[in-house]
Amino acid sequence: MVTYRAPRAPRAHGKRIVSAAARREIERIEQLLSGAEQGPVGDAALAERERTWAALDSVEQRQCSLQLEVCGDGEP
Repeated sequence: MVTYRAPRAPRAHGKRIVSAAARREIERIEQLLSGAEQGPVGDAALAERERTWAALDSVEQRQCSLQLEVCGDGEP
């Protein structure tokens, strides 16, 4: 038995539809890169970098070790 499948619309290779949220983010990044919008400077930039590193570190180090409680006699 043959199943009929409706034909799909052709797509141009290499062209993808970009969502509105993605377009807004691209525009924001372009403004930061072009210098039109002031980015964090000095202590604010260092604090932002530390927050980013801490967030990445928390994701990478989800459960690399287990906490063991030690009793009074030295046994775990």
